[in-house]
Amino acid sequence: PIDSTVEIVGAGIGKTVLLFINSTAGKSAIKLSGKAIRSRFQDFELQDATFGTSCGIELTDSIAAGGGVQKIAFTRVMVTGYDIGHKYTSANPLAGNTHAMCSETVWLHCRFVICRLAMLSQNCQAYNNRYIGCDVENFDTTYRGSAVVDASFDMFSDEAGGGFFIEGGSYIGRGKLYKWKYPLGGTTLWSGATFSAQNIRMEARSTHNGAIVNEEVHGVTGSLNLNLDLKNIDITTSSQNLDLLRYGGRVNGRIENVFATAGAGSLTVRQYPTLGRTSN
Repeated sequence: PIDSTVEIVGAGIGKTVLLFINSTAGKSAIKLSGKAIRSRFQDFELQDATFGTSCGIELTDSIAAGGGVQKIAFTRVMVTGYDIGHKYTSANPLAGNTHAMCSETVWLHCRFVICRLAMLSQNCQAYNNRYIGCDVENFDTTYRGSAVVDASFDMFSDEAGGGFFIEGGSYIGRGKLYKWKYPLGGTTLWSGATFSAQNIRMEARSTHNGAIVNEEVHGVTGSLNLNLDLKNIDITTSSQNLDLLRYGGRVNGRIENVFATAGAGSLTVRQYPTLGRTSN
């Protein structure tokens, strides 16, 4: 793991390619811990040698150890072909007192291409992390000689209640833009999540999985609210009827100027009243 302030700067996407050859499933190509504060990564592509077997970038540390990964900057970095493009996590998910703190990470003009999940927040106080002019692109293709079929890959997944802010960019695929849940044990991590997306374009490819923003099945009940802000979003629905928001009943939300384009498709806000959660 990188445990000091570093700068890794390439010659540009298409010119500098870091190929991760991994024999251990789930291992991370780049792993950043607490003393990597204010590190900078710029102008290179990070590829998984075997599609969908690894994590591209991992930000992790333990509050119990007095650490935290903060103020890391990624500029024009492309992450391609991973199981998880990047994640905020701890060594022992849902361990309670050992969770990580990962804050003020900035992703500028980065791309996550055919990753089974672009971002995972798990067992981590991951808040105030920003994505500016970034792209997520999931599509059927051939990756290093292997076929990628029916790439219904989700983009952002929050299992701990972090804070993620998206400004601008393009999001293409059949999967969810954002999903959230609180697994068993997760109540000690955070009281709620924040997700904000504005001024983006989303292309929901045909045979989309049906929901743009989705509350997953929780392992716990109680006061679990999402702070949701969707503004100025153009969603090409490919003439499908999709759920813009599908949730169990507790959301503090603002939806403004979010609309479906191209053909007869529609966007629906769908609430499923749920015992222990429905209040707002």
